[in-house]
Amino acid sequence: TATASATSDAPAAEAASAPASTGLPALDAQAGVASGGDGEEGDALETLVDELQMGLRYHGRLFPQRPVGKLVFLGGEAKQVGLCQQIARTMQIAAQVGDPLAMVEDRAGVMADTDVDLGQPQPGWAVALGLCRSKPNL
Repeated sequence: TATASATSDAPAAEAASAPASTGLPALDAQAGVASGGDGEEGDALETLVDELQMGLRYHGRLFPQRPVGKLVFLGGEAKQVGLCQQIARTMQIAAQVGDPLAMVEDRAGVMADTDVDLGQPQPGWAVALGLCRSKPNL
């Protein structure tokens, strides 16, 4: 599943941007934005957006001086651009697909024995890279 995390490094004006834009040209440029869906799919999306909005309200009360500026989508499902676009538009907040491998030096090319193109964002690698970079606690 995709994880959307909120960051507060952007000004408050960016959070109030027009709902037609996700704030990420790569997401906005994609054709065919997914619809809300019917039945279970629509209910699941609505529940996800409700939970994210609840988290944003909680953050706003704890840190009123640091409004959330954008959503960062991580995990394998973050590659579902239409879903990320729809969440960002519904929440009226800028968004981007996170790339945890952006901090890795010399990442050009394709990994041996896989089809993973390291030149493209790899949001599904967030947990694995985070665990690799953490200090061992033995």
